[in-house]
Amino acid sequence: MLNIDGNGPEEEILSVLDVPPGKMGCIIAIKESCNAEILIGGPRGPPDKVFIIGPVQQVNKAEAILR
Repeated sequence: MLNIDGNGPEEEILSVLDVPPGKMGCIIAIKESCNAEILIGGPRGPPDKVFIIGPVQQVNKAEAILR
């Protein structure tokens, strides 16, 4: 079904980024500036990766800030 009028739910995506050593502290500031969920691998996942989930524009914004 096509969303022609733009009133439907916003598409969400998942992005996985590598975080250089020593830069994980920047994630907190990015979480506060973007309307996307940012999950850190931590003890159950890879410690050098973050998972960004949310609306396309917000995920792109978070990716740009991280890079």
